[in-house]
Amino acid sequence: MFSVIVIALLLLTLRVAYWQIVRGEDMKSAVERQQTGATNVIASRGTIYDRNGKALAESATVNTLICNPQDIDKKTPEGEDEHKEAKQIADKLSVVLNMDYEKIYNLLTKSNRYQVIKKRLTVEETEQIKNLKNKDIDENTAKLFKPITFEEDSKRYYSYNVAPHILGFTGYDNNGMQGIELTFDNELSGKTGNVFTAQTASGQTLEKQQYEAYESASKGADVMLTIDETIQHYLEKHLETAVKECELKEGAAGIVMNPKTGEILAMATKPDFDANEPYNVSQFEKNSVMFEYHSDILDRDMTP
Repeated sequence: MFSVIVIALLLLTLRVAYWQIVRGEDMKSAVERQQTGATNVIASRGTIYDRNGKALAESATVNTLICNPQDIDKKTPEGEDEHKEAKQIADKLSVVLNMDYEKIYNLLTKSNRYQVIKKRLTVEETEQIKNLKNKDIDENTAKLFKPITFEEDSKRYYSYNVAPHILGFTGYDNNGMQGIELTFDNELSGKTGNVFTAQTASGQTLEKQQYEAYESASKGADVMLTIDETIQHYLEKHLETAVKECELKEGAAGIVMNPKTGEILAMATKPDFDANEPYNVSQFEKNSVMFEYHSDILDRDMTP
């Protein structure tokens, strides 16, 4: 019996040692993933300056609306509608956000722990949702909207609206899509931070937080160009005049250079686009060339 007990204890010790030493880090990571939730703290993108320190591209803080779907309808009494709270929240948000009710409802009833409802809210939308969460206005509505929270995000602005082909623009997730924004995306992006809070194993946020940790975000690096905003402005202005007066269907381009150093002081192509609304194609309609081709010409051109 003594030998059996010693062998059993030895096997148990070896097993515990295996989980503690060999698999310890894996188990620790698994517990952290299961019992903590993370909210992103978006890093502010670096600023792009001209040679005189004028901010050609900079970021401003805006709010993104998020929720933890596991916190919604978590205490629904038996026999009641399974997603009663989600329906009530979706009904109110669809009016405030001008979004489809079904789309919001589907987001609120997902099985994950982190869900973005809408990015980059307007000031009016933010204020209306804050009013819904204000218990001094309506305590029941505020309790209903407790799982709905804000997350800081950033939106890119191009203050002088010049040099769009040089600066480029950013995408929906603040990643560089063209120009300097794309070329120096790694430097401009910065490092995203996180706020970690305790959750139950099923993903529900604890009513009284017993744990909270903060990992700060780091702002992206700034970039300074050789471009002079004033010279760039006048170059674009005169190119646009030339395109209109001379009816240049294929546009015009120009470069202003310092002949002593080779620095580019201005560089433009007209027609260009609005960097603040890069996906607005209506601005190109007036410059579009309407054409048609005939089948006999097409057939003749295709003949070897």
